[in-house]
Amino acid sequence: MTSSSSLPLATGRTPARDSRGAWWRVLVGVAFAAAIPFWPYSKGCGFPLWGYLCVVAALLGVGLWGARFSWRERVGAAHAAALLVTLWAGVLGAERVLPRLGYARAKATWTCNGEPVSPAAPAAVPLVVSDTAAADSGGAAPEADTVGAAPDTVER
Repeated sequence: MTSSSSLPLATGRTPARDSRGAWWRVLVGVAFAAAIPFWPYSKGCGFPLWGYLCVVAALLGVGLWGARFSWRERVGAAHAAALLVTLWAGVLGAERVLPRLGYARAKATWTCNGEPVSPAAPAAVPLVVSDTAAADSGGAAPEADTVGAAPDTVER
């Protein structure tokens, strides 16, 4: 007596399923993983960093998606490629997250300039302030100060 799993299906396919769907999912992940290192935008801090991390999370999802389907379809090479895509997504994410958590030598912040990023926030411009009274009296002028100057002593 033979088991029903060894008989051909009504479509003419054997129970070893068609692997094209798994390969397409994995190839989407491989193309996505190959394109991310050429990210054309800033990804250092603030909203651009969060956007980049969302794309890396999407790559992680695509890698897991391909791994699931290639496992289900029993396509070993596609499964290995999907796992490499997932690993690459983890490396890209760790590259940006670990310095911000203190696990790397280089320190980085989640926000730009150590302050929360707001679209309405004005750009910080350093002011150079000089003591005109000391310079007029012939005395040595103190070094330029950027904080705490009266508005009438600001040089532009």
